[in-house]
Amino acid sequence: MLLKIQRAFECEEAKKRKALKIKWARLTQNRIQKKSSLPTLANCVVNKSSIEFTPRELTVLNNRLVYALSATTRLDEIIVNIEAGIKWLSSEAKEEIRSRISKKNRAIKEASTIFKDITKLRMPNPSLPRIRCQPKIHKEGHEMRKIIADSNSPTFNIARWLIQEFSALGNTFNKHAIRNTSELTSKLQEAGHINTNEAMVSFDVKALFPNTPIKPAIHQLEVWLNKLNNTIDWRAKVRSYTKLASLWMGENYFTFRGKFYKTTAGVSVGNPMSPLVTEMFMAYVESIIEEKGIMPRIWFRYVDDIFAIVEKDKIDSTLTEINRIQRKIQFTIEKQEHGSLPFLDLRITNNSGKLEFEIYRKPTATQRTIPATSAHSMVHRLCTYPLNKDGFHKERMFIVDTAIKNGYTAEIIEKLIKRKQNQIEAL
Repeated sequence: MLLKIQRAFECEEAKKRKALKIKWARLTQNRIQKKSSLPTLANCVVNKSSIEFTPRELTVLNNRLVYALSATTRLDEIIVNIEAGIKWLSSEAKEEIRSRISKKNRAIKEASTIFKDITKLRMPNPSLPRIRCQPKIHKEGHEMRKIIADSNSPTFNIARWLIQEFSALGNTFNKHAIRNTSELTSKLQEAGHINTNEAMVSFDVKALFPNTPIKPAIHQLEVWLNKLNNTIDWRAKVRSYTKLASLWMGENYFTFRGKFYKTTAGVSVGNPMSPLVTEMFMAYVESIIEEKGIMPRIWFRYVDDIFAIVEKDKIDSTLTEINRIQRKIQFTIEKQEHGSLPFLDLRITNNSGKLEFEIYRKPTATQRTIPATSAHSMVHRLCTYPLNKDGFHKERMFIVDTAIKNGYTAEIIEKLIKRKQNQIEAL
């Protein structure tokens, strides 16, 4: 047995020696140098590249680089080093990518009239976005919300710059859009009472971001921009804006477990442009609802959640009609129960035609919170929302109970509430 083992070791060593001899032969063969036929520059430099130097460049090289050449940034380098990335692709794939990059280069060149130093739009050391998912534990089926982390992508700075430009132009929201719960309560109080033949409902757009069509949404952005000004120069600027927005909204690439993907429809959560684009598209949908004459008396929307007051005998027909406007944009409905309806972080109650408000928490909510600064937001909501007497007392007790469970005293919360109330009275 020992002889067999020894023989096996000897065979293995012989194989290794043979492999090393072959490698050594290859190395010694490669070391044989042929006489170079490359042109030699005068005095100091040998040109071993395929580049032909200009007389000015030759002078610089022979002067031992005592001064630098003036450089200009190539537009294709502002995005990524394309040729290195597509080196091993087929000819058809290369041409397709080059065509798309050419469009982006033209768009960037046009944008240079708006943004003088376009090199600032370049993302240093960019990386392809990665996808992550969060389960919607408060909904049946626990479907996943897909988020593409876009903050270090090659086009992130361009998207962020576009958002800054559009924000500086004015309000991008239409009359039906609300920014927060405080704005909702204010508008509902202005709207007055609910009639006896009306009921509260909430509509929800199913998967708004994945189902938003990009081209119609960008067109609505262009329509909004053109309404701001009517000069020739402004319209040219709008064309540059929309061309850039259209190009970058199409960059929906991401990685997952080492593989590369591209979303084929909709906009991604994580893209800075997505909220604006979906807002423009929903404003367009709402304009069609108004044109058809099916817009309820009260309709306030926060992103994809809508609070509406509809005539009781028209609730089902309204849902049917608004679902016919866009095939991909479909609405679900939740009707009031016992005169009460949860919406955002409020429970809205119809008390004999008058709307009253309480704080609403989803069944999945817990009383686990972070240090004292977290309590400030709950106190702010308690003191600024127009809660009824019972709702105010109930929320106050909840905040105190939460504070105690997280290691704080009731006195700390009472001081925060008193301070906030004094701040409101001083305004």
